[in-house]
Amino acid sequence: MGKLVLIVVTLAVMWSGWWLFASNALEQRVTKVVETRRASGWQVEIGSRERLGFPARLHTRLTGVTIAPPPAQRSQTGLTGSIAAPRIDISALPYWPGYATLSSPVLQFDVAAPGFQAAVEANDIVADLRLRPGLRGEIESLSLNSDEWEFTSPITGKIGGQGIEIGAVQQSRQLPIYDIKATFDEVSPDASILSLLGLSEDWSQPLDIATADLTLTFDRPWGRDAFGPIRPQPRVIDLHQAELAWKSIAARASGTLTVAEDGVLTGTLSLEVDDWPTLLDMASTAGYLPSDFRPQAEQMLKGLSQMSGKTTGLDLTISITDGQMAMGFIPLGHAPRIILR
Repeated sequence: MGKLVLIVVTLAVMWSGWWLFASNALEQRVTKVVETRRASGWQVEIGSRERLGFPARLHTRLTGVTIAPPPAQRSQTGLTGSIAAPRIDISALPYWPGYATLSSPVLQFDVAAPGFQAAVEANDIVADLRLRPGLRGEIESLSLNSDEWEFTSPITGKIGGQGIEIGAVQQSRQLPIYDIKATFDEVSPDASILSLLGLSEDWSQPLDIATADLTLTFDRPWGRDAFGPIRPQPRVIDLHQAELAWKSIAARASGTLTVAEDGVLTGTLSLEVDDWPTLLDMASTAGYLPSDFRPQAEQMLKGLSQMSGKTTGLDLTISITDGQMAMGFIPLGHAPRIILR
């Protein structure tokens, strides 16, 4: 009996020592990330820090967290943003810290650009990170889930939902290809949006479908070094399907785009739209479509619909060549450049 007690005590002491070592390593990792961001000009504020989780998990709790990009980056891009959270919990398994979870009861994200500003608030948000064992620490999978969320901007008003599920999975070790799926549950427009678009209360019900399924190929795998000064850049965007459906309206997009080193896009997108007359009414009522242009737009859409063999549906193909978008012979302007900074 005495030997058994001695063995248990010895194992407990060894585990406590290992937990303390691993917990210190997690603390140092968090400190290094914060100091690196601050050295790069980021504004990172943390009210307090607490160590928890013994003996089952490594757990660091941060309170009063605010994060904002450096002023130089904001002035260069014209884009400003900030993240704020009353509490952020970072936890991991003691025997393999590469399986980590970040959670927060409320996360607020504000973004602004010339002529645009928006705020996103998500409740009970949880992000799970899985790293492959090895020096590079390649990301095997990353998922993001939340409960209720709300998006607010002067353009759209308030849009809310009951949940978000986003997942990215690496196809194979050392392969920079990731399968990504996203689902937004019960997305509901605010009453102000219905009024702006001239819609009745019947349209207040949530969207039927809001999903995306795509595969991204980068120039190198995402790993521990991915959050340094040079990030992996996308080279191929294979959009299997993105779909929105709201009562009689639906839109589905698919296609493949290549991304050059300077972020310029080339490729083709296929777009299917159901019930374009209602969409045209919405655009006209909201003031996005000038009244004197409404007849020409309607005739053009009717012609495109007849070419698709449909009455109120559209099958469109958008081609992008060296960053220039066009639909048939109709130029659509510049496509956005895709560069991760």
